[in-house]
Amino acid sequence: MVTDTENWKIVAAVIHDALPEIDKMFSQVNMPITSRPSKAFDIVRDTMLEVSDWKTFFLSTAHGKILTIINDWYHGRYGKISMVLPPEKVDTLSSLFKRPICSW
Repeated sequence: MVTDTENWKIVAAVIHDALPEIDKMFSQVNMPITSRPSKAFDIVRDTMLEVSDWKTFFLSTAHGKILTIINDWYHGRYGKISMVLPPEKVDTLSSLFKRPICSW
């Protein structure tokens, strides 16, 4: 019997196999590194997943795990620069007790 952890390792392997080609495409169009993880997620979501209820999916642990797989891959490839939120993802920037707070 295959465990949940083993299933996620298979999912991660499939996504990891696709990410170099996705990233190569982003590089060819000079997409900023900071924008690539979220755009890669969009491509994975649109081409590799079959989801009947998007709202439920976005609230599920699967959504978070897939984001983590993609973000970890980009962090391993580009380091901390890939974890900076691109400007188009920041809706609000406020300050509370002189500390910036982002809302997206």
